[in-house]
Amino acid sequence: MDVIKINYIKSDLEFPNLADGVYTLYFNYFFMIRRDALLAESVRTVIKDNLSEKALKKIENRLYEKYHMSSPAYVSEFPKLDDVLREYFGEGAENLEKKIMEHMLALEKSKT
Repeated sequence: MDVIKINYIKSDLEFPNLADGVYTLYFNYFFMIRRDALLAESVRTVIKDNLSEKALKKIENRLYEKYHMSSPAYVSEFPKLDDVLREYFGEGAENLEKKIMEHMLALEKSKT
């Protein structure tokens, strides 16, 4: 798992009851969730654009049925997403996964 380091000075006026370590953990957790949510939305967008809303729902339902996972959890468990995509598309899943990765990279580049 990636660790996001944020150089931020905690002000006692902002969060007077949080120790520095707790504050750092809070922000690492917040940004990790935010990043996963953005990546999950990227996956959803690519699937909807290349397949359909119905296909997306079917894939998400299968992920929940098989692994008890929902969006955005499957972003951090890409092998499980891969497994479900291969159930439906076989070797064709690689093309969709390539598009997902390209979309994620474009998203990351647009932020820098």
